Amino acid sequence: MIGVEINLETGEVSEIKTEKRLRTQKGKSLLQFPEEYVVIDIETTGLSPQWDEIIEVAALKILNGEIVDN
Repeated sequence: MIGVEINLETGEVSEIKTEKRLRTQKGKSLLQFPEEYVVIDIETTGLSPQWDEIIEVAALKILNGEIVDN
């Protein structure tokens, strides 16, 4: 990465070169993801809990990244 530094008192301009840092853990979770979990999907007629209703519920059971039940 290249940048520029300007000294406001003297007006001197100098180039700054820095090394690009690699983020080796980028995109990796720091938490261990569970091997078994359930995903739930709820369909409603709108966004208001006062006026709208649940019209459909679906669930998937996941084990080691594979769907094992629905």
